Amino acid sequence: MNSGSTSANSPREDSGSSAGLQNIPVLFVDCQGDGSRLVEIAWRCCGPGPDQPARRFLVAGDGRLSAVFSGMTGIRDGDMASAVPREEVSETFLEDCAEVGAVVAHTLRYEARLLGSLPRVGPALEAGRRFCTAEIARRLLPGLSGFGLRAVAGYLGFPLGELRSALSHVEATAMIWRTLTCGMPSLEALQEILDSRPPEAGERLDRLPEGWRERLPGGPGVYRLQDCAGRDLYVGKASSLRRRVPQHFQGCNWRSKDGMTSSICRIETTPCETALEAALLEAGLIESLRPPCNRALASAPPEVVWLSRDLGGTSPVRTAETPLGPHAIQGPMRDLSLLSSAISSGSGAELTASCRWLAAFEPAEMDEALGLLSTRYPGSGSPRALLEVAARIQPPGPSEEADALQALLWILVSAGAAGRRARWFRLLACSEVSWREGSRRRVLPVCTGTVTCARWECGDGSPCDSPSEPAGRSGCGPGLCRGASGIDAAGFRRLSILSSGIGEMLRRGMDMRVVPASTALPLHRAALAKIYERLRIGEAQQSSSSESSPSPGPPRGSASSSMSSPSSSCQDQASSGPENPSSEEALSPSSRSPSSSSSS
Repeated sequence: MNSGSTSANSPREDSGSSAGLQNIPVLFVDCQGDGSRLVEIAWRCCGPGPDQPARRFLVAGDGRLSAVFSGMTGIRDGDMASAVPREEVSETFLEDCAEVGAVVAHTLRYEARLLGSLPRVGPALEAGRRFCTAEIARRLLPGLSGFGLRAVAGYLGFPLGELRSALSHVEATAMIWRTLTCGMPSLEALQEILDSRPPEAGERLDRLPEGWRERLPGGPGVYRLQDCAGRDLYVGKASSLRRRVPQHFQGCNWRSKDGMTSSICRIETTPCETALEAALLEAGLIESLRPPCNRALASAPPEVVWLSRDLGGTSPVRTAETPLGPHAIQGPMRDLSLLSSAISSGSGAELTASCRWLAAFEPAEMDEALGLLSTRYPGSGSPRALLEVAARIQPPGPSEEADALQALLWILVSAGAAGRRARWFRLLACSEVSWREGSRRRVLPVCTGTVTCARWECGDGSPCDSPSEPAGRSGCGPGLCRGASGIDAAGFRRLSILSSGIGEMLRRGMDMRVVPASTALPLHRAALAKIYERLRIGEAQQSSSSESSPSPGPPRGSASSSMSSPSSSCQDQASSGPENPSSEEALSPSSRSPSSSSSS
């Protein structure tokens, strides 16, 4: 076969037939690329006769696949051992193109760019008839919330799986084509539609049944937005389900969720007694279901570790050798350890290399700042001594230009905040959290970071009802609590959400009470307010690890907003425990120094 002379629309004489588009042979194609590199291609020829078997190839290329691409497609470097040379893929593709009247892809511009990397395919595509189902959908279904393949296919009843697969995308593209061109007399008639200007967004299209808004509960709870296959697209929480859920279908929210709003077929709700319990349930469902449209909590929580006093040793549980924690990531504590080493050696080379946001400073400037810090805090070359400094230091005041010394001070502030949060989480891990709502009190027993057997209490302290068991949790009672040392990554995230909820209710002036099991002494609203005041100190510096902002000094963001953000939990903690009295005192309501804090 002389593939160089092949055209992508060889049977053009038949393409304008009045028999309708369903009788015109079409090649549906989809490509998956890692950047500009074509990695996977699949296509299928369909026409008036029996559909041909789909073809799918991995395309040989140089270099390793990126982690992002492998995560989206499931294709790993080891799979590329079966990859086919580009020339062979090109020959086969051009042979099939010679038998059809048109080539169809959902995002034609993207597919054409990747197909153009195959020998002789680019000119063949340019010479033939090509159609883009996304542009067809823009003109025929302008009311959709999005025009990506998943959004259009989902609305038409063909939901796609989580992984991006060229083969499943080909099937979805074929289904979209057949549905949207049904009754279209010819390719010329379709081309006239595509040559016209896309209409303005019309009436919004969705698949939800009539009266769904009226059936929503009015109280707090969790909702799941599902497609026609029952797959959860998005999980959310609300203090009022009836107010919150319709917001996804209003204003700019209509085109959020990757444009998948139009493909939502049903809404499942789980009423909760309180908004805080809804937030905890939401986090657990997102972690287990991994809905594709959730972002903030969809990633797996970081591993929880405990650190040694010199910050060099780690352990998944608290031991005598590793008493500092719990830690979700080691950024602030690692930075503090590097700072201690830099002070001891008098050179900031290693510190600057590890903390990219310090790279803006000249080596001499950094060495001078290390000397000033050592003079201000004698003995700070020791990690333990530096931990005590971090526990009591206040954030540096604003300056016109952030200098190296101020950047180093923010490392201390960040570590101090992390340490105070660690102390608070240890108290909260086994405790009883309660607050008053009307004439009743809601009580949440916390066992190793998990809420168990929540209940309502009447004004006299007697139970108003039977304890409610949170979903997925069995067994109640203080004897099951293993304390903070038993906290796993999911428990750490729950503690963060619980702590954020307590802070929010304190700001609203609610009557809060926390009774840590370790002390059995109740912390009432005034004492909790002082604790959270100290927890806010230095919160804005949470991202000062080496993966954070490239600019020196405190990152943007307010402390108050950081306290109520669940993502702020995924942070390292620092000095705490009997080995560091300053940190222990930092969370005591009677402490004289207000400098201790930790974010929640």
